[in-house]
Amino acid sequence: MERGRKGEGEKRKEKERREREEREEKERREREKRGKEGRGEGERKEERERERGDGKGEERGRREEKREKREEKEKKEERKGEERRGKGRGRKRKERGEKREEMKRGREGKGKERRGKGEETGEREGKGQH
Repeated sequence: MERGRKGEGEKRKEKERREREEREEKERREREKRGKEGRGEGERKEERERERGDGKGEERGRREEKREKREEKEKKEERKGEERRGKGRGRKRKERGEKREEMKRGREGKGKERRGKGEETGEREGKGQH
């Protein structure tokens, strides 16, 4: 089963395959040049400087310091927010505690009334107590 000359369909398919491979190769090279897609312009610039390595380290150092400063500031703000929230919660807890005491007193009274016991007996029979 010898193969003769290629038919028109095979030629077309081969040409399309070759063009697709060339296009993919070109895109891949461009992506490498641009750097990883998730990175911003500043990070790509740093990468280029690192590759060149011609005394731009000082500039990169300044940028890194700025970034660290910014991150530190953000952390500080987060901590401040947590402290404020904690204080608020503590105050509310205290208020809730007072209310809880009032509610307990109210429940005890109602329980006695429901059971038909007078205050003169002095017995406490609230919920869950034996």
